Amino acid sequence: MTYQKRRDFNSLRLQNYIDVLPKTNKFKKLREDSYLTNCPCHDDNNPSLAISQGHSRVIFKCFAGCNQQELLNYFSNALRQSWH
Repeated sequence: MTYQKRRDFNSLRLQNYIDVLPKTNKFKKLREDSYLTNCPCHDDNNPSLAISQGHSRVIFKCFAGCNQQELLNYFSNALRQSWH
């Protein structure tokens, strides 16, 4: 029997989150580890999602009003699918 290592969301880096965003997203670099991009939780023609690498985790905020739980659900599902 083989065991697959359990992934911990806190160990993920910014690039893991960027990789699961739609390939059609546009990215604007704000700082070294910080980007503004299209939010996957709503029809976003004007990038409103800020995503950046914090000290111990990735931080994201939608300035168009999507709540954190919507974003967390999106990234949780997308990251789990990317591991299969």
